[in-house]
Amino acid sequence: PGRRLTGPGEVLMMPEGTGERRISKMSHYHTVEAGSEVTAGAVAGKESTAPKLAHFNTTESRRFADAQAVEQDLAYAVESLSALLDDGQIPGGSLIARSLLVAALVVYARCFNKGVRSHYSLDVRRIEAMDEGGAAYHRWLLDVRNKYIAHSVNAYEQAVAGLALSPPESGVRKVLGCYLLRGELVGLARPDVEQAIRFVSRVRALVDDDLVGIEDAMLAAARARPIDEIYALPPPKLVTISPDQANRPRRA
Repeated sequence: PGRRLTGPGEVLMMPEGTGERRISKMSHYHTVEAGSEVTAGAVAGKESTAPKLAHFNTTESRRFADAQAVEQDLAYAVESLSALLDDGQIPGGSLIARSLLVAALVVYARCFNKGVRSHYSLDVRRIEAMDEGGAAYHRWLLDVRNKYIAHSVNAYEQAVAGLALSPPESGVRKVLGCYLLRGELVGLARPDVEQAIRFVSRVRALVDDDLVGIEDAMLAAARARPIDEIYALPPPKLVTISPDQANRPRRA
């Protein structure tokens, strides 16, 4: 409610007096070489009115960053599900429809598998308390991702091998070849997609609510320090990785 962060880019806290108390989103696309550094100043723009950006590395700021990452994953899940309806890809089965469903379930599950997002987590008990069926529906979403999409475990995928035989009436009895009967979950009906959008949107609203207090705590921590110290901080930066670093955890 009141805040929707979509697309890639930077999260920017607008300074006081601009009429924006909360955060807005700046989206920028850049092609960079693996291993290169990207500083905030390089993507935030060079306009004289652009705020000076400073890297604020504290417990409060790391919690802010992790909560923002969870919120944006949930936004991605909602957008992927909504695209199923917008593009008329129901009841599914097409490559696009299947890919959108997989994307939505994968990023939803990411929000509950911490990885190195150790400074913010969404308590599952809050989701279970949303309504009577919240706990069961949440578990179902994770089970589809964990035991069907990511790993072939449950019966949403089935394969039965058989033999193709010559017709009995042909007068010739022989084995013609191999046969496979295979079934998979490839899509959801429109009402089911709409239900998923409503549910994930409500989970996202929980994170939005948390972000209000998290942002306030980060601002309070920053404003408690001498302003000269804050202005002396370097700009935020990102460092891209090379393919051989893909198996390494990033710094939390």
